[in-house]
Amino acid sequence: MHLYFALTSPLLEVASDANPFVMQLARADDALLRTDGGQQALRVERIGETLLHRLLFERVRGIRPRHYADQLARFDGGLHLETAAGTLDFQCCGDLGDVAEWEQLLTPSAEWLEIWIGHPWVYARVDAETVYISEYYDYKPAPADIELRLRLPRAEFAAALQAAIAGLHQFFHRLRRVVLSHPAFDNKLTLLAVLTDGYFPATEPLPAPPQEW
Repeated sequence: MHLYFALTSPLLEVASDANPFVMQLARADDALLRTDGGQQALRVERIGETLLHRLLFERVRGIRPRHYADQLARFDGGLHLETAAGTLDFQCCGDLGDVAEWEQLLTPSAEWLEIWIGHPWVYARVDAETVYISEYYDYKPAPADIELRLRLPRAEFAAALQAAIAGLHQFFHRLRRVVLSHPAFDNKLTLLAVLTDGYFPATEPLPAPPQEW
């Protein structure tokens, strides 16, 4: 089982003028992956600082710093899951804040939970041994009508998800370092609060980076 959080950017599109340089950086970072739908994406924990600078400038382009709170959105992307039985990927309108949806599956639930990954989305439930993930839906099916896409060992899934969440937090701390160190970024606390979904609150002092940093 391979489970990562990944993001997408217009810079990864072939039509982008910056695409050749960005793709070169992405390959150097060994960060590229391709979703089940054929979209290029980047494993967040592998994104180096040079590439992250490019992604940040693209994300805030055209937005005045004072408007970050109401005009800026989180990075597009979400969870990328590969198993021997099949794959699952974030969809249109998914973003890195959707990690909270997946954290629900660390606790058993007899009921089918809606897991927002964009449009379409999935449903999931968890028992003592297994995580059940549905096919994609763009409506709310009756529980009896839900078709199963993946059946995963709960312990293995939980370990992979927790490792992916740790990788996402590493990315957030790298993002913090880049934003704080670069003079081009203003309104830094709000910028970080929006892009990291409140991991670094705009109203509180920034936490220290992980010990290994």
